[in-house]
Amino acid sequence: MTSAVRNEGGFDIVTETDTAIRAKAVILATGISRVKLGVPGEKEFFGKGVSYCAACDGNFYKGKVVAIIGGETEAAASAELMTAYASKVYWVAKDVVASENMVRRSVAAGAELLRASAKAIKGEDKVTALELDDGTVLDLDGVFIELGARSSADLAMDMDVMPEMDDTIKVDASCFTGTEGVYACGDVTGKPWQMAKAVGQGAVAGTAAAEWVRGNVGQ
Repeated sequence: MTSAVRNEGGFDIVTETDTAIRAKAVILATGISRVKLGVPGEKEFFGKGVSYCAACDGNFYKGKVVAIIGGETEAAASAELMTAYASKVYWVAKDVVASENMVRRSVAAGAELLRASAKAIKGEDKVTALELDDGTVLDLDGVFIELGARSSADLAMDMDVMPEMDDTIKVDASCFTGTEGVYACGDVTGKPWQMAKAVGQGAVAGTAAAEWVRGNVGQ
């Protein structure tokens, strides 16, 4: 949808095809968009050695060599995590803004911190190397780009739902946002960004929204 405005008795929604819909309840399942690195090879090798989630795909790299790209807490945590799977973990970050404790933990676990930026991801059928801006070429099997994520939570504000500072939407156990008739589920509600969570929350939100509508019919 492109807009959703609260009006008396419900919500007026406009879709990408300019279809207008009046609804008594809305479920926000906008998901998130991973922040892209923007280097050659990133798009070409997505799913072939390039991943945006170490927690999701780390198990596929047991005994292999990987690089984590990013300087924030998420990257530090991913670097530490991957030391439990990979034979070698490079943590590539020109500027590290993660806490000293997170950096210390990642390095202590065995991740090698390289103060550089990624220049290109290389390979043929799959990833085989990462080129850095200082000319270094790392031979490896996988690249995890951990630069954070953006959500579509802006739509929520049009319905009197205020996103959290990280653009996620806080919900309770029934996926209720705190604003009458508005529910949210999936990645937009925060981590873990896992399909199992999204599916489960979708069922909960759908049931809760339907019950709310039934209880407010005619009002």
